[in-house]
Amino acid sequence: MSAKGDAVRQLIADEYRNFCRTYGYVRIDKLVGEDQSILALNRARKLANKPFHKNCKEAIAAVLEEFGNYRCECCGCDKYRRRRGQLMVTCVFCKHRQLLTKTVQFFHQAKSLHLRLFYFQLLRKGVDFKCKQFSDALGMSSNTGIMLENKTNQAALMELKKSGRLASAPLKEIMAVFSRRQKLTGFNNTLLKERRARVAAGNPALTLSESDQLLVLKALRKGPVHFEKLITVLDLSASRGANAVVMLELRGKVINAEGGLVCPL
Repeated sequence: MSAKGDAVRQLIADEYRNFCRTYGYVRIDKLVGEDQSILALNRARKLANKPFHKNCKEAIAAVLEEFGNYRCECCGCDKYRRRRGQLMVTCVFCKHRQLLTKTVQFFHQAKSLHLRLFYFQLLRKGVDFKCKQFSDALGMSSNTGIMLENKTNQAALMELKKSGRLASAPLKEIMAVFSRRQKLTGFNNTLLKERRARVAAGNPALTLSESDQLLVLKALRKGPVHFEKLITVLDLSASRGANAVVMLELRGKVINAEGGLVCPL
């Protein structure tokens, strides 16, 4: 190992200790009592570090809120409600629930969110390291560092490193290393354009037709439903229900099957 590599590993180890101290990590090496099993030890660690993981989620949410890339996948709204320490958000318009991390691949549905947050913060501080150095400094498998590196856009990262702007680049530019563009279907994209036009006109509320379409889509999440049952459950008139189904069929979201079944695509 080179002296430079050792210095980088030591820097990462020091930064990780500061990270754990900042977010309230509780280290438990041994239990007091009769049950000394690994299972009991892991259970105790999990319970003791609930506040730590909540603090990490809150820090990730703060980054994503500053990034401002949230958009409801149903109506295109950019306003939501969120509880502290949680990444699940609720759209204020259509009440659809989704993860705040949905458009940021690096953080989305990750098991070890604290490791990803630490990796992100290291890069934001301008620390230039390799995946092997990261794994060695934290005493983990080399696959951990490789996996985290594979979750980033290496071309964008190398461009920032070569220009010497890794620590000084704005958040929008940094997030290009970690995020991916959200895929919008034709239906969602049309709703988004219509809503933007209403916002510009000072009327951001959903139209009646759009509300009916969203209700139908939510009712079809678990599978096909007969049209008569659909309008009964949703308390829609036959004309409103038929209009919503036709609009969704034109946008490629549902299909009218034989026997009056409405099937999601």
